[in-house]
Amino acid sequence: MLMRLLIVTSNRSVSLRKVALDIEYVAKNIFGFETYFMDYPRYEPEIIEKIDTAITVMTFDLAWMVPFAWLCREIRVEGKRCLFYTTIEGRPIRSPGDAWITRDLDFIANSEYTAEKLASAGARISNIIYHGVNVDEIQAFEYMRDEVRSKLGVDRSEFLVGYLAAGYMRKGHGLFAQVIKHLGKIASDKKIRVAVLTDEKGAEAYQDIEDVIINDEFGNLSKDWVYGFYHALDLYVHPSLSEGFGLPVLEAMASGKYIVHPDYKPLSEITTEATSLRIPVVSTEYRQEFGAIEFELHYYNPQVMAEAIVKASERIRERRGRYRDRAIARAREFDLVVVYPQLLSPGHGEGAGAEDLHEILREELVQHIKTVHGESKSQKILRFPGGDWFIKDELLELINMAPASTFVEVFGGSGLMSSMVPRDKFRVIVYNDKDDLLVNFFRVLKEKPLELQKKILLTPLSRSLMLKYKQDLASGKIYEYSDVDRAVMIFYLTMSSMHALWTPAKVGFMVERGKSIVREYLRKATNIVEFAKRYIDVTIENRDFRDVIRLYDSPHTLFYCDPPFLDVGGKERDKYYRFTFTESDMRDLLNILSSVKGFFLLKLPEDHLGIDFISEWVKEHGYNTRIVSKKKSMYKAIGVERPLWGVVFIYNYGSK
Repeated sequence: MLMRLLIVTSNRSVSLRKVALDIEYVAKNIFGFETYFMDYPRYEPEIIEKIDTAITVMTFDLAWMVPFAWLCREIRVEGKRCLFYTTIEGRPIRSPGDAWITRDLDFIANSEYTAEKLASAGARISNIIYHGVNVDEIQAFEYMRDEVRSKLGVDRSEFLVGYLAAGYMRKGHGLFAQVIKHLGKIASDKKIRVAVLTDEKGAEAYQDIEDVIINDEFGNLSKDWVYGFYHALDLYVHPSLSEGFGLPVLEAMASGKYIVHPDYKPLSEITTEATSLRIPVVSTEYRQEFGAIEFELHYYNPQVMAEAIVKASERIRERRGRYRDRAIARAREFDLVVVYPQLLSPGHGEGAGAEDLHEILREELVQHIKTVHGESKSQKILRFPGGDWFIKDELLELINMAPASTFVEVFGGSGLMSSMVPRDKFRVIVYNDKDDLLVNFFRVLKEKPLELQKKILLTPLSRSLMLKYKQDLASGKIYEYSDVDRAVMIFYLTMSSMHALWTPAKVGFMVERGKSIVREYLRKATNIVEFAKRYIDVTIENRDFRDVIRLYDSPHTLFYCDPPFLDVGGKERDKYYRFTFTESDMRDLLNILSSVKGFFLLKLPEDHLGIDFISEWVKEHGYNTRIVSKKKSMYKAIGVERPLWGVVFIYNYGSK
């Protein structure tokens, strides 16, 4: 059924109208809603009769919001759903005649700060949903950087600091003018320039300052120029004294900018310590500027702010790329396609917590993918070179032969056998790998499957993102990721290219004629929770093979060893792994296995029997061997029979 949505906002506020338009964009383009848009509240029975839901986007200022609140209440009286999405920059000034507003309506706050202030004034807060931005759209205007810098008269060698705000008292232009004066004294040799995009009233604060760049067309500039302004900057400073959210901060981050700002909510809700340099607030006061709000003003020391700008400029000049990537990554957490569905999904925004909302969205997305693309039948979570999928039956047969009750997968890799060995036979199951990123993946899969699934589903499969992950892996930047994001990266790379975990390689993006890799990716992602269940009883270790064998060795242990392949006959196999496995390592492995108290099952490529020290070791100890040959699954050529590849199993139990 086609949903019809009415969005009501005010044309008095540039930022709130932008929020309303972004909500409309998501409603139309993501949810397929039919929308109606009002720049001022008016009761139109024909529209109200048609709609299913209304969303009012308006400041909680009782001098201006009464008609908006009245319309929202009337829509509810008509039996329709109406959400009041609001913000405030201080505390509301109440009067006896407005009691019906907080009695008859509840509100969705755009920040924790807004929620706290409204709750203290007696308003019911049903949820907190942050504002969002279209990160990809903002990124698309990077081409404007040089043009805007040229128009501002800034050359390439100069470090440009910028601020964007209307000229209201609470936006702190007077105090920021003092910051610029201090900056001129302490950084005259650092080629730091400051540009302020404001209106005529705001520009007055900077009249006696030399070399500050002022554009007083705030509110009248095109979107491309505003976004180009962010890209033209090297650093964004937000010295505003009062905010209900701080949309320019989020927009600047989406353009890759590091932020300097006073340390108060809600600004500190948007940024993180890794994406901002925060200035201590030394005092606060409430002051009425206009309307029915006492604005909460957060004052800082202008000299400290100036020193922070210099410090931030040094950080950026040294590690610009790192700070850019961190800022964009943080902004993507507020992408409009992430936050605004919480307003638009039925039942969302009305009482459920953020975690509940995310869980509902995840479930809806999983069900949608299963309906459209079907369910995954795969039993392996990761693609991996040298994996055991095509020889799993032979492997399980040999594993079941061992008179053991503990199973240790010494070179865990894809972890397939840890998930498949019979639980009625093995009371202890251990997955081990030297690769900390693989180990992290399985720990996250086991401990945080829902969070992992949600992030994978929201990560599009693309060549460019695969290459970015590859670069971050090669540079070590991947260790700046959270544990869940690192796990997403492992899943992503193994799905997008078989050998993408080999750091130095130039690997191709996986494309297979007649088969949708995206569909396989989505299907497998929807099955994450089922995969996780298979590892509930698995102990996960991150040890060298020598250590894990010594740790778990007992008369009841079976060690399954599938080590990285050695280079044989010109085959450069070591490139398939993040860590090299040398001939010396192989000799150590064989020596340790020959002295274990329990049992081992060693899997090697068949051609390894042609390596003298391996064949001699097998003959010396009289171990059992079994060769299994399969057609190469990855070798496909029209009109050509797939060649065979063979593996040899070497084991120390069972009859000859």
